[in-house]
Amino acid sequence: MGLFDWATGLFPKAPPPAQLSFNAPPGARAFGTGKLVEEMTDADVRESTELLWKMGEDEGLIKAWEIDGALDYRSTLLEIALDGMEAETRELLPRIPEALLRCQVLPVTNAEWQRRADNPPGPHQRTISLLAVTRDELEQIPGIRIYASKSSKKETGKCYYRGCVEVDCNYGEDAGTFLAKTNKITRLVVLGEDLTADFEQRTGDGTFTPQQWVEQVLRPMVLKEEPESFLK
Repeated sequence: MGLFDWATGLFPKAPPPAQLSFNAPPGARAFGTGKLVEEMTDADVRESTELLWKMGEDEGLIKAWEIDGALDYRSTLLEIALDGMEAETRELLPRIPEALLRCQVLPVTNAEWQRRADNPPGPHQRTISLLAVTRDELEQIPGIRIYASKSSKKETGKCYYRGCVEVDCNYGEDAGTFLAKTNKITRLVVLGEDLTADFEQRTGDGTFTPQQWVEQVLRPMVLKEEPESFLK
C-alpha cells in the first residue's frame, strides 16, 4: 500500500501503517522507524503508526478523528458509547483506557471526509456477532454464519450458540444499528435488563432513533460514570 493511496482516500477507513502487513516482502522496513518488519514488536508497530499519522496531520491530510469500538456480544457499555464519536483533533476525544483493547481512535482523511459528504449518509456493511439459546434460533436469521463453538461462561455468563451476520449501517450510526438489528438475548447480555427495556421502549415508541438513544442516553450516562482522568 502506498502513502498516496491512503492520502487520496481509496480506503473506507485509515488502512494499516505502511508495510506493516504479513505480506511485506523480505527485508521491508516500517514507515518512519527503519526497522525490519519481521523484527518489529507491538510497541514498534504503534510507533510507526503514530509517525505516519503525525505526518498526515503535518501535511494537512487528516480532516478529523473518530473512535471505532467493537460491536458484538462481548462489547462493553463503554465501547458502544464511544463508537462513532468524532472530533477535529484527537485531543478533543475522550482518552481511551489502555485496557480497552477493542476500541481505537482512527484518522479520517480529507478524501474520505469528502467521499462521505458526496454520498450521504454513506451506508456501509459491518459484521455483528449474535448469541442464541438454540441453534435453530440462529438458523432462522437470513445470511447468518454459525460458529462451531459456543460462547464461554466467562464472557457471557452461560454458554450460548454464536453466529455473525453482515448488516447495513450509515456512517456514524454503527452502535445504534448494532443494538437495533441484534437479537434480544444479545441485547440483554450487552446492555443488561434495565437498559435493554429502556432502549426497546424509547426506540419502539419513536422517542429516539437507535443512534439517538446511544448518543443522548447511553453515552452521557457512561462518560459521567468514568473516572475524571478518562475525559482528559
